[in-house]
Amino acid sequence: MSWISPLEPHKKHQDIQQERLEGTGNRFLLQPQFQQWCDSESNDDNVGSAVLACSGIPGAGKSVICSFVFDTLYTKFSPEERVCVVCLYCDYRDDKNLTAVNMIGVLLKQVLARLNKSGLLPPDTISALREHLNE
Repeated sequence: MSWISPLEPHKKHQDIQQERLEGTGNRFLLQPQFQQWCDSESNDDNVGSAVLACSGIPGAGKSVICSFVFDTLYTKFSPEERVCVVCLYCDYRDDKNLTAVNMIGVLLKQVLARLNKSGLLPPDTISALREHLNE
């Protein structure tokens, strides 16, 4: 599905994952704010609780923590639970590819892959989307 977006956050994720030291992120997972966010369900009173974003200066460790959180959430939720865990790594040195269209596209690509894996994606969805984008 590279036609949706050229970004490949899973490759970046694997690179970060291989360099991550054992135990990195454990303290973050124990933080009450993270526990509350992770255990909460999105509802009308708590709009946006399903999104966890990290921001900060380059080199602060956001990508390493995010990769740990992604792994934790990805293993916590099975495809049958209708929870979709997606990631996006933004590298300021790659501003040519980090367009809004590519970033939204890569999130869509991950959602479609997860829905397809869980059997929840209607059969002709991807081909219909591809046709629509080619118009």
